[in-house]
Amino acid sequence: MFLLTGIFYSSFFTIGITAADLSYLNRADRLNGWRTLEALDDLFQDHRASVVEILDNDKQVALGTIVSDDGFIVTKASEFGQLLEIRLSDYSKHVAEQVSVDEANDLALLKIRASGLRPVDWLDSGDTQMGQWVMSPHEDKTQVRIGVISASTRQVPKQFGALGVVTVDSADYLTENDLLDPNTLADHLNKGARPIDRWLKNEISNAAKSALAADLNDPIHQTPFLRLILRDLNFMIFERILYAEGRFEGVSLSETTQKAILETDNRIRRSVLNRMLLADCFPGLIKAGKSGARVLDVVADSAAEQADLEPGDLIMAINASGVGGSQDVVRLIRKHTAGQTITISLVRDGSALSKSVTLGFFDVTFPDQDVNIALSGDISDRRTGFQKIIQHDMPLSPKAMGGPLMDLEGRVIGINIARYDRVATYALPADLVQSLIQKMK
Repeated sequence: MFLLTGIFYSSFFTIGITAADLSYLNRADRLNGWRTLEALDDLFQDHRASVVEILDNDKQVALGTIVSDDGFIVTKASEFGQLLEIRLSDYSKHVAEQVSVDEANDLALLKIRASGLRPVDWLDSGDTQMGQWVMSPHEDKTQVRIGVISASTRQVPKQFGALGVVTVDSADYLTENDLLDPNTLADHLNKGARPIDRWLKNEISNAAKSALAADLNDPIHQTPFLRLILRDLNFMIFERILYAEGRFEGVSLSETTQKAILETDNRIRRSVLNRMLLADCFPGLIKAGKSGARVLDVVADSAAEQADLEPGDLIMAINASGVGGSQDVVRLIRKHTAGQTITISLVRDGSALSKSVTLGFFDVTFPDQDVNIALSGDISDRRTGFQKIIQHDMPLSPKAMGGPLMDLEGRVIGINIARYDRVATYALPADLVQSLIQKMK
């Protein structure tokens, strides 16, 4: 091997070829390049009539696979809504007269009024092997894609749900109702009699300083001052002043606060310490802490946003289970899976409200938590929680789900059910699909 390699490199450099002269495989000849797919076109041609388009409000949202000549079709259940239509290969449109859904596997069985349709030919999915070549229709169903089975057949547990809020314990976050008397704070800051007062006045924003100069007995001035000063206090890091000599002169720190100061490394959250220090620095200013989790932010396009939760809401209970703080929100949400609906009891502007929220997927709600998901482009909303799946690497879009997964002879070994990420697509195995069809008919 060494000798052959040496001869190769000797010849290589003798004829004067440089790295710049080397050509790469033309895009058209790559795995899913047009020339490669053109060679597969004849293989797929005879099976196009077995694939349909699933339309919702006249827009294609998925594919469907014909499983009987009298109008039964399977597809991905979570992709379509109320305005469901089916477009056959002859471009005729049909309304489903019957819809059955297996929620556990996100599979729907549709029935249209038709006859003489061409059903797919099933292959026992137990015969599939890792590395086996497979093909599937692309989202417009006239094109085909090719890939390989890339993992062992397995179950995919359902992912826990996500609400899509950032919260803090209500006792850690000050609101206008938490201050007994804003003038108490204003007097301290204006007089600047203690080092802590002078430091705090220097640290607050210019907008808060301007509001501080106004007449705080007038509600018109008091409200903006409270809003500005509370914003500053909530995000101020008091521990920056803990070890500055003389900073707490004239302030009596409680034993609890002194102990907390010694534990700021990893056990006491900064927001908790902020509140404890404020209570010691301005006695009688802050009301006693209360239970609940305060919403700081609502994630865009999340379950919380769709349910109209807002920053400032105080979450008091989830499905009637009391919420003492942020950790309770996390604990209670994780008892439920994506797609489940929960009831949130909250307080907004002093009024008690109840919100029904259908939980989303965690990695969709917080994509930055998983770099692979963040880089994956379009993926299926429902992509976990399947009894059994075949995983392959075909680059299909979510709109291609519901279409057949075939071997190179056109026999169906599964139904594509979820675009999981940029390198993985899941399909329900043929034997599972056929058993579910019998249950749903």
